[in-house]
Amino acid sequence: MALCEHCTLANTLAHLLDDGSGRVAPEFLPLVKILLEMDRPKSRLIWLRNPNVVRLLHGLATGSIPLTHDGLHQETPLANR
Repeated sequence: MALCEHCTLANTLAHLLDDGSGRVAPEFLPLVKILLEMDRPKSRLIWLRNPNVVRLLHGLATGSIPLTHDGLHQETPLANR
C-alpha cells in the first residue's frame, strides 16, 4: 500500500535530514514543520528530487556542510563545479 503524499514527504524529510542518530537534526525541526504544514506536498516532493537539494540538505544535517553563511556560500550546484 502506497503512502499519501504528506506521509511520503514526512518520510523523505526524515531520511534526508537525519543527523546520523536516526532522527532529524534538531536545528531542522522548524523547517520540517513548515514544509509539512504547507499545502500541496507534491511540490515539495518534486523539489526533493533535485540531487543538489538532496546533497545540500543531507550535508547540512550531518554537519559535512557547515550551517553557516560561509558554508552555504561555498556550496554550488554540481554542474557549476
